[in-house]
Amino acid sequence: MEADGKGGYLISDWSGRTDYVTAKGDVHMLLNTAEQKVNAADIEYIPEKQLLLIPTFFDNRVVAYELKY
Repeated sequence: MEADGKGGYLISDWSGRTDYVTAKGDVHMLLNTAEQKVNAADIEYIPEKQLLLIPTFFDNRVVAYELKY
């Protein structure tokens, strides 16, 4: 779980799902790679760049996403 710097949180789980939880508690799915069997490791968020980094297990890569909200 990572804070977005605006009161919300980015949350990932082992299966590959990544959600955004607003400061009000609304949940929005951003990404789900469970069908592809691409598991998510501990995420990192860089608020200044609005950049979400998701390392993957067994897929040997780090995927970066620019968040626009």
